[in-house]
Amino acid sequence: MSAYNQYGMAPFNGKSDFSIWKQKIKCILIQQKCFKAVGETYLISDTEEKRAEMNENACSVIYLNLSDSVIRKVGILESAKILWNKLNELYTETSLPNRIFLL
Repeated sequence: MSAYNQYGMAPFNGKSDFSIWKQKIKCILIQQKCFKAVGETYLISDTEEKRAEMNENACSVIYLNLSDSVIRKVGILESAKILWNKLNELYTETSLPNRIFLL
């Protein structure tokens, strides 16, 4: 089994550049039409069924692009928005390029 997904990305392992990984995942979520699940709001016209589908798809995309160790750290969450926020909380400040930039 390849360590890379269909987009040529390795799973985020907590050590690589989180901001780059996050941007690539954002693009995949947009392409899969489920970025609203991690964003601020859904459209009023989105039905509960559509929202649930977007949430499931977004969770799948995110979890399939995380290493096992990162999944253990964030836990199994059923809300894409909570998962996205948890990853941001854990890794935005601590990824290496951000630490170097802060110096």
